[in-house]
Amino acid sequence: MRAPSLTKQNDKVLIVAYGESMDKTPWDDESFDLFTLNAAHRLFDPGRASLWFQMHRPGSGDGHIDDPDH
Repeated sequence: MRAPSLTKQNDKVLIVAYGESMDKTPWDDESFDLFTLNAAHRLFDPGRASLWFQMHRPGSGDGHIDDPDH
């Protein structure tokens, strides 16, 4: 599997997953590159992410890689 390409924009990175502290994420602070995963596109503008990790296999269920919005 080929590693995704990334153009580094900043010296700081937010690595955001699902959890109780998500409400503390500075989504609009563009001084951070944003790395996230899975269906986080439902939480913010997906164009904001610098790098996206898909942790589910195709066919693994609704809301995962088979979701047309993903």
